[in-house]
Amino acid sequence: GSLQVFHTVGGEGAAIDGVRWEPVSVFCHPANADSVAVFRLTSDPETIIRLRTVCDRLFKEHPAFDSHFDCSESVKLYCTELVALAYREASKDEICLPLTTVAGIDYVSCENLTHNRYSRLVSASNRHEQTP
Repeated sequence: GSLQVFHTVGGEGAAIDGVRWEPVSVFCHPANADSVAVFRLTSDPETIIRLRTVCDRLFKEHPAFDSHFDCSESVKLYCTELVALAYREASKDEICLPLTTVAGIDYVSCENLTHNRYSRLVSASNRHEQTP
């Protein structure tokens, strides 16, 4: 009945390590986020339905948070890797986000989620730029 964010956390003193559903009001609360941006990777209704199915499956499997940021396996997942994996599966490999390579290690950066041929900015808010 309310908007939810599907994400993964760990190593942050989180009560639950790994994937979770959280109300947008909590995820985007000023105590948790200074800025918020919403990007849409697809408007295809079938992909969006499959995306929910993928997220529900991952929630049941409950992979732990990957503090080593290793995207070569999906037993553990870090935040941006979770998004990339879910969209790739839901789109049947049509949405394959780019990777960033640093020191010979490939990983999914935040910029990989937002700066690619699929992403479209829907909304953005920066609390520091707002007047009181």
